[in-house]
Formats: sequence, C-alpha cells, structure tokens
Amino acid sequence: MAIYFGTGGSLARTAERLHIHTNTVTQRLERIGRLIGADWQQADRALQIQLALHLHRLRGSLTL
Repeated sequence: MAIYFGTGGSLARTAERLHIHTNTVTQRLERIGRLIGADWQQADRALQIQLALHLHRLRGSLTL
C-alpha cells in the first residue's frame, strides 16, 4: 500500500515497482478495501493510512 501511495495512486507505476500485473494491483487493492473499509481512498482516510504507514516505517528503523 505504501508503494501505491508513493506512486500517487498510479496502478501502472505500482505494478511496475512491484513487478506484477496491473490487474493484480487492482485485486489487492480491492481486498484491502474489504479488510479496512471501502472508504480507504477518501482523502482524510487515505491520509490516516499514509501516516500510520509512515509511523510504522519509522518505528521499524529505530534502534535502541
């Protein structure tokens, strides 16, 4: 999902970066919608998800 947001929501560029077919990207995004709710692409919800993904990446890069 981070790659999808990183490509500005481009199915073609997401597929290219993941080395998969655009139909596969579409199917995966549909599955995500079923899991987290159909509103995930609405601006405010998409921002929440992007922030959560960013915080998750930051947390993973912390070394104590």
